Amino acid sequence: MSKNYYILLGNGFTIDLIDFFAKKKEIEINVKNLFSNGELVPWPGNDKPGFLSYRYCPNLWTLGARPNMSD
Repeated sequence: MSKNYYILLGNGFTIDLIDFFAKKKEIEINVKNLFSNGELVPWPGNDKPGFLSYRYCPNLWTLGARPNMSD
């Protein structure tokens, strides 16, 4: 008889993992506010900066996600 085991990992694990790899590569990623540089990230469709903007992510914008949010 075989058994299936599942491991569920949430956002906390993901954020800690990003922080771990960022420190290993000596780059700075603000894991407390992943939107802090959202206006600098290029949109994949046209490579223009502004990933976190009302134009490209209206649902996140409506929820209150802004590049200038405090941690």
